[in-house]
Amino acid sequence: MGGAGAATDWTCDHDTPAAPADELATGHEGDLSTMRNAWLGAICAALTMVPQQAVAQTLTRDTAASLVRSALGPVAVPVTVEGISQANAQSPEAVVLATLDGREVRLHFRRYDSGWRWETTETDSGSQVAARVTVAALGERNRQGHASAWAKQQYAKYADTAETFWWVTVWLPRRLTDELDDSLVQERYAQGFKGIEISNRTDDEKARLLKKLNPVPLDVWGHKLLTVADPDKRTFLISSVGPDGKVGTPDDFTCLFVGYKHFDSERSEVVWDYRPNCVMPEGVTGVVSKVGGVGAPVVKTTQVVK
Repeated sequence: MGGAGAATDWTCDHDTPAAPADELATGHEGDLSTMRNAWLGAICAALTMVPQQAVAQTLTRDTAASLVRSALGPVAVPVTVEGISQANAQSPEAVVLATLDGREVRLHFRRYDSGWRWETTETDSGSQVAARVTVAALGERNRQGHASAWAKQQYAKYADTAETFWWVTVWLPRRLTDELDDSLVQERYAQGFKGIEISNRTDDEKARLLKKLNPVPLDVWGHKLLTVADPDKRTFLISSVGPDGKVGTPDDFTCLFVGYKHFDSERSEVVWDYRPNCVMPEGVTGVVSKVGGVGAPVVKTTQVVK
């Protein structure tokens, strides 16, 4: 229309008027120059929206908190975003000051074409670890909290079961000429149980033991204790299936008493003694001192709470 050359010296500025709506719609008002200015004004108005679109790329507290919770998945810990440091709206990086499970941390985010992503966590020394490492650490901390609560509820019951272990293993044969036989141990336990009533213990102690123990060795949950004697290896295994009543699960409480020859100064002879090697749930290992045997027990733990 003869205006192509003239358009090259035109720029958007704050004085460029926006086109009236009716003029843009009909094109019947004003001359060609007015129409040209109106259309260019509309273009300028559209261009002014670009900075607002860039602002939308700014990482917000809500977005950061949502991304962290999503990364944590099933790890249920409190997440609070205290502040965000980002150079400008166009910057692809941001540092988020957050509190995760009561601990203040600095989380580093990066923006991709698909959106923001939590990439690393700043450590106390100033180095950085991958976000997945933080997630794993929080998950383990959360698991340990639940495991501790479980152990607190079950501790006294495992302690009572450990005492029953003692009442069984105290009868393990010590003389070198005695065979290690499961039926012999069971028979001696039964005799010991009957002897409680005629022992010189106090009435309260007798009542406590008779309430706790049984003619046949049971754990505190009412399950029969598993016992296996190996005369060739001179070992004696005793095991409780734990509160779930199932064999081979992490809440089992098992001790293997390993025989070794030892000079008994009181008897002035070499005898068999037994050192316990126990496997039990984490959080209840303190009860191992009640299982009996000689020497410091070897303890391995299992995880009931995953």
